[in-house]
Amino acid sequence: MKMAKREIQLELRIIFSWIILVALLALLIGQSVLVFLYFGFMVGRRAQSSEPLDGEPSDRKNFAPSTAVILCLRGDDPSLDACLKSLIAQDFPNFEIHFVLDSPQDPALKTIEAFLNDQTDCRIKTKTIFLTEGSDTSAIIGTCSLKNQALIAAISAAEETIEVFALVDADGVVQKNWLSDLIAPLANPSVGATTGSRWFAPRERNPGSIVRQTWNAAALPQMNFYNIPWGGALAIKRSTIEYCELLRHWTTGFCEDTMLPKILAEKNYELAQVRSVIVRSTESTTLWSAANWISRQLLTVRLHHSSWPLVLGHAIFSGVCLIGAVIAVFWCAWNQQYMQTTRLAMALLIFLAGNVVLLQVIQMANRGGAITPEESTNRNKEIADQPFANERGPGFYGAMLTQLLYPLIAIKAALMRKVEWRGITYSILPGKKISMDGYAPYQESSQTGTDASL
Repeated sequence: MKMAKREIQLELRIIFSWIILVALLALLIGQSVLVFLYFGFMVGRRAQSSEPLDGEPSDRKNFAPSTAVILCLRGDDPSLDACLKSLIAQDFPNFEIHFVLDSPQDPALKTIEAFLNDQTDCRIKTKTIFLTEGSDTSAIIGTCSLKNQALIAAISAAEETIEVFALVDADGVVQKNWLSDLIAPLANPSVGATTGSRWFAPRERNPGSIVRQTWNAAALPQMNFYNIPWGGALAIKRSTIEYCELLRHWTTGFCEDTMLPKILAEKNYELAQVRSVIVRSTESTTLWSAANWISRQLLTVRLHHSSWPLVLGHAIFSGVCLIGAVIAVFWCAWNQQYMQTTRLAMALLIFLAGNVVLLQVIQMANRGGAITPEESTNRNKEIADQPFANERGPGFYGAMLTQLLYPLIAIKAALMRKVEWRGITYSILPGKKISMDGYAPYQESSQTGTDASL
């Protein structure tokens, strides 16, 4: 009887081990497919060609609609000055910058004024909008995020001559062709909005910054595949905003970007993903802040995008595979199943190493995508001059730590009923409704540097 019981236990261990091995292999293959699809999108022949993309004029400089760049602020971000310098250096001929702040007491206003005062030769028109004046907060909408309210206020206050609105975050330092590349596909009447992507390159290699960098890099292929836009590099035509009634949708939303694909598709508009628009952020963060930031990104998908079940399923499946593999290794070793222990340990190492390789492929894809068509024809251009060439990407430590934390953060996002964003707490109500639990103008004690958007 004991022998039969031992044989059954042995068979169960073997079956469990093989299930884990197959699951790890399937997960690695699935992730590889997404990454190489992303790589093909970023550096394919069309991306590297000097020919214009569909809908672009033969000379992109001929397409220059009057544009307002909207920068929403809540507090004085560490990268704000660098962001402003990169914005006024744009090669786009016809744009102005609209700043949206909580109130005249927001410390970001001093940074903006000091910067503009130093730009004696700057001919770019700027405009500053305040959501509140002094202690009067009666104008604050309590059914959406403050970021959405800021965008609604900026677009509503813009002159009718503005044809395109471009969104940027204060932690991003954009390249000089950021605006021209972002707007170019809008020449196609079927394109209602365009979007770019974000890349973290933290100066400090602490755990929080590495996890945020790793998770964001790994999310890029999914965002590309599921057509999830990013609000830190987003351009929308005024006609699209009016025809799709975006301002009305934003009054009940938690974010402005993730809901766009569905709204645009209902009106037969396309969302164009622009390969060359990759905005880098060098700010650092703590592990706790990184986890909260990731959970909030996932929450926006849960609330506003149809891919949420797939995103959540991938997170949980990857966590089960990784934790199951670790348990299986120790289980087999404890029971002196050394051959199976070796197989599992090797599979686990291959899986983690494979993830590191995939992260490097993503970085290579971004490097290729960031080269504009004009630059791609210049064979004498040194690689060191290209974006991402000398940046340190995610490594083994980041891949392992992120892989362990990601399932827990995803489950947290799935269960969240309250979320804090820039010092303001929001409740998630039935029907995916949003409620702002009180509002106060920005205070100096509020956390900064973890997410530059409002």
